[in-house]
Amino acid sequence: MEKEDKRIYVLSKEEPARAVLKMGLPLIAGMFIMVMYNLVDTYFIGLTRDDYQLAAVNLAYPVMMVAIAVSNIVSSGASSMCRMSFQGMGKAQYAFIITFIRQLILYVPLLLLLNRAFGFGGMIWAQTVTEVIMMIVSVILLTRVINKEKSELQEV
Repeated sequence: MEKEDKRIYVLSKEEPARAVLKMGLPLIAGMFIMVMYNLVDTYFIGLTRDDYQLAAVNLAYPVMMVAIAVSNIVSSGASSMCRMSFQGMGKAQYAFIITFIRQLILYVPLLLLLNRAFGFGGMIWAQTVTEVIMMIVSVILLTRVINKEKSELQEV
């Protein structure tokens, strides 16, 4: 059974409490890992006995969580939908272009630059910035391809 079929089966055939558990546990695990990251960060900064550094970590944590949420929404949304649309239209080369731009042209250089500037927090910002840029690029590219297809159909 394919991954998409399993999700549809879980949401439609199983009892609601069990379906929520199956679909929600991976999200809960990811959030738990992020909380553990913050706890470890706070522990080591707490060893310095500097209240200002500890306050900075606690103030930055909600911003980091919002960045992760935006990144997850965008990454699982617009750019993925555009890639699947291109594949469904039989234009896999555009899906490849989007993936290539995302990974090699944007994500890797941003990861290196932002990790240097912000430490481990740069990884989160690199993903967020990459996904937002790719959402814009994907939607523009999909719009152009659809408009081109429409104009070709009207000419025939």
